[in-house]
Amino acid sequence: PPSRGGSRHKIPWPPQMARSLALLLCLQLAAPVGARVIAAAPPPPPPLAKSPVDVAKTTVGSFATVGGFGFVFTALQESMARSGVSGAARTAVPRFVFQAALANGQRWGRVSAGFAGGRALGQLARGADDSTCAMLGAACGGAAAAASLATARLAVAVALAAVVAAVAVAAHA
Repeated sequence: PPSRGGSRHKIPWPPQMARSLALLLCLQLAAPVGARVIAAAPPPPPPLAKSPVDVAKTTVGSFATVGGFGFVFTALQESMARSGVSGAARTAVPRFVFQAALANGQRWGRVSAGFAGGRALGQLARGADDSTCAMLGAACGGAAAAASLATARLAVAVALAAVVAAVAVAAHA
């Protein structure tokens, strides 16, 4: 076994022990920083949507951010899943990866834009950010998640039921 030190007595120094000690040292150094972060005041709430332009910015920004993340995530996942393809089929892999990534990115973006845009629309209509805005966001997110108009009613109902249940639990807590 590897040893450390130049004394008569050889002290074993396995790599696992070195990693454990390094992790313990990092945790000891990070603990005071973490305590200061926890003790800090919470950040101020984001500004309310005050105009239709704010609603549009929120909706488009949410679609772009989450949709872009969904595109990249799916492209990486599909690329790894199709990496073993060989022969003539290998030339079609980039097209399949792009199509899957685009479809999934758009779906993620629509759902996120529905939630964020619906909530911003509720803020514009009510002048405050409350449970009604959250329910409107859930309804819009559910509608955006639906694959067709036939399934939109069910998606909206499920999203609204989840928000109503969360609001009821929070009211009784």
